Parts: sequence; C-alpha cells; structure tokens
Amino acid sequence: MPTISWKHRTQCCDRRGYTLVLVALCLTALLGIVGVVIDGGLMFVAHRASQNAADAAARACAQALHTGAAEDTLQVTAQTFAYTHNGIPNGVGSQVTVNHPPSSGPHAGNGNCVEVIITHPIETTFIHVAGVSRTQSVQARAVAGFKSLPISAGLVVLNPRGQPGLSLSGTPEINVNSGVVVYSRYSGQDEYGNTVGQYSGAKAAVTMGGSSTFTADSLYVAGGVDDYRNYMAPDVDVLHAGTSDSVSDPFHDGTQLPIPQTSNGVINRNLGSPAIKTGSSKGLVSPNSYDSGTGVTTLNPGIYDSISVTGGNVNLMPGIYVLRPTGNATVLKFNGGTVTGSSVMFYNTGSTYDATDGTPDTGDLAYSSETDPPTLASTKFGDVDVHGSAGITLTGMDAGPFKNILFYQRRFNTKDITVTEANSLDGIFYAN
Repeated sequence: MPTISWKHRTQCCDRRGYTLVLVALCLTALLGIVGVVIDGGLMFVAHRASQNAADAAARACAQALHTGAAEDTLQVTAQTFAYTHNGIPNGVGSQVTVNHPPSSGPHAGNGNCVEVIITHPIETTFIHVAGVSRTQSVQARAVAGFKSLPISAGLVVLNPRGQPGLSLSGTPEINVNSGVVVYSRYSGQDEYGNTVGQYSGAKAAVTMGGSSTFTADSLYVAGGVDDYRNYMAPDVDVLHAGTSDSVSDPFHDGTQLPIPQTSNGVINRNLGSPAIKTGSSKGLVSPNSYDSGTGVTTLNPGIYDSISVTGGNVNLMPGIYVLRPTGNATVLKFNGGTVTGSSVMFYNTGSTYDATDGTPDTGDLAYSSETDPPTLASTKFGDVDVHGSAGITLTGMDAGPFKNILFYQRRFNTKDITVTEANSLDGIFYAN
C-alpha cells in the first residue's frame, strides 16, 4: 500500500510558505505603486487647481493695480481669489504670497507685474506605505501684469460681451494701418488654433466674412478669432488671442483721453437732423447750408440728433460732431453720395449727454466694464452705418486731446458701428 512521506508533505508546506512570504513582500511594493498612481493623481489635480487659483489671483491683482488699487490691498485680493473663489483649503500650512514686483523670473522688478505663490498641504492615502510622508505640499506660481496700449492702435473695441466684438466683412481687403485691440471675451481660436475665451457662444470675439482679407500691424483679442489662419502673417504681423486681459479703457488709463465737452472743443449748439440726398438737403440749421449752384451741402461741428447722407455732395468743416440721438435708431448714416472732411471727429454718445461738462459720460469709469451705470437703462443710443456706396474721405483730428481720433463712442454705448467698403477713413476708431 503506497504511503505519503511526511518529509514530502513538509516540503510542500515549505513551498507554500515561500509563496506567502513572496506575496507579503510584493504586497508592500504593490501598495507603493498604487499609492504613486492614486496619490500622484490627487497631487496632480491639487496642483492644477492651485495653478488655476494662482493665475486668477495674479490676474486680479494686476487688474487692481491697473485701476489704481493701493499696494496693501493686493494681499487681500489674492487671498480672496485663492480661498473664496477657487476653493483652496485655508488651514494650517496654507499660504498665499504676493510679490509686487515679482522677485524672480523674466519679470523680476517690473512694477507693472504681480507674482502670486500659493502653497498648501495635501493628505495622501497610500504613498506613506513606501516610506514617504503622508502630508505633501503643493505649490503654484503665477505672474500677471498690464501694459499701456500704444496710441498707434487704430481700432479699439471695449465691450467684453460683444458677440462678435469686431466683425470684418464686405470688401476683398480690409486694411488697418496700425494695431487693433478687441476686449470681447467670446471663445474662438488663438494664434495656434487652440480654443480660448471666457464666454461660449455662436460667434467668436472677432469674425471675418466672405472672401475678405484683413491686414493690420497687430491684433490683440481677449477672447478668440473665428479662424486663426485669416489673421496671420504676412497680413497681420502679430496675432495674440486669448489674453483674458482685464477690460479697461486704455486711452483713459494710459493717455488720459478726456470726455468731449465745451472745455475741450465741443461747440454747444443743436444742429438738428440734416438729411441730404441728391438735389436736396432737409433739416439744415444755420450755419449749415446748401449751395444749389454747386450742389454741395456744408455741415459744421456741433450737436446732432442724427445725420443722414444718401446722396449729393457733403463737406464737413473741421471740429467735433456730437451724435446725441433722441431715439434708438441710426444716428449717423453715410450710404450714398460723397462725404469729405478733414480734422473731424464723431462722438457717438447717448440722449442724456450734457455738452457743458460731459456728464453723465464722465462718470463711466467709476463702474465696472460689465456693470452698467444706474441711468443707462433710460438712455437712448444710436447705430453708425458707413456704407460702401458712399464716396467717403475723412481724416481724424489733427491736433489737441483727440488727435488722430475719427470715431469716438461713449464707453457704455454698445450700439454697432458698421463700416463697409469705405473709400478712405484715416483715424482711430474707439468704441464699445
């Protein structure tokens, strides 16, 4: 009768014991690997959240500096954006450091930049099995700043919720012989084709229609463009989209562009609503006049309820043409005939404007770009339509506080300025 050796059984048991030892040894390593994967992922997510918070805090501090905030308020601003708005844990070991100017990096010593460093602890779950401390530290750093807009910018669109902020269409070639700045934050593409922008919508911050070609020295967009390939060199020397810059008024912050009023060139006389067409000029108020012999209508600077030119020949005398509508309609229409004027500026304001002191427009900068002044709801505004069928030759102001400006629109006037196929418009467009 066959028997089983005790020695043989002991050897079998010994082998099973070896396996248990190996499993026990490997289990520690496996737990360490699991810890690296799980805790490493948690740390990555925590760092990404910290980086987003640092970016937001630095941008908020830069915006505060840009609008004249005191130095000692930056720390509170950064902490608010880190702890309150972005959910960074505010406990033992958490710290928000603000350096103005930055203490290191390429922007060190730059007074227009702010550095924010966020540090906070995170508790791991598995990684301590591998001999690593359970409590780890996450740190993120961000630098943000501001730069004054050069006066060479020929087109400035301020409305952060303009959709689109700038629409280019109508002619085979649209040429701006300077820079273009658009503060609309609607999403689109940046110069690399990536999706950027704060607000989602059917249209990007800048759009181009048909077979148009757009040329400019530079295009800076807070949001994105519809197709980045339409805005690249050699047509546009520099495209920079997705800046998410603070929406501010660069001409006020940088060069102190004033509100038009009698003290800086506005002639306080109401010249009504002239309507000019071929062979006829209606609604003329002196000193405006029509010469039946030459067929030329002469308009003078002053305050207009509206101006309409659908035919004939119109000569604009030098000065400021205030457009103060009585209703929500087109306040300036050039879509026929010829219009010429040198050293002129159109100021498109609202129905409540007072030429003697510039109110209420002078108070606009006291409000956020996305917070309307209390009187705005009752104010009437009008569109501007400069159509291609008119032969137009206009040049902006040649001197004074509004030098080179051709169209100046009140900051909280969001009505459209439509320009298509104009012959020659030489000056700065500044509009919301």
